[in-house]
Amino acid sequence: MLESRFQRLDKAIDPTRTPILNGIGNRGILGAPFDAADVLLAMQGYITPSAHDAINYSRASGDNFVIGKSLGALDVTNIVGQGYADGGLAISLPFPKISAPGVTVMNGAADLINLGVGGSITNPGATYPCMCTFHNYGPGL
Repeated sequence: MLESRFQRLDKAIDPTRTPILNGIGNRGILGAPFDAADVLLAMQGYITPSAHDAINYSRASGDNFVIGKSLGALDVTNIVGQGYADGGLAISLPFPKISAPGVTVMNGAADLINLGVGGSITNPGATYPCMCTFHNYGPGL
């Protein structure tokens, strides 16, 4: 059975790590059709099954902040935009998705997923901490 893209972390074991919504490829080749479906849902603003897992975890843990990268960044902006969390961090938010208020966008200047620095067209407040792709940076990754 395939797992969720939401990575639950036990803060009692490591309080420095934050739960995260992972991107495409996290579930291997068998997960590819589900990743494709998640992209189509998330780009339209729908809550994906992995985002639903993150919402349930956040409610149970009392943590009202979500982090995601790539496809997970789409989930973050949908979760915050629909009021399920107060804030979030979207790492490499795919172009042309517009982030919700309360979401900090951190893109790679050379990352094609977010259109490099062109990602500022739809997210003018995005930061570019490096000339890299999303695989090379991010808190707790």
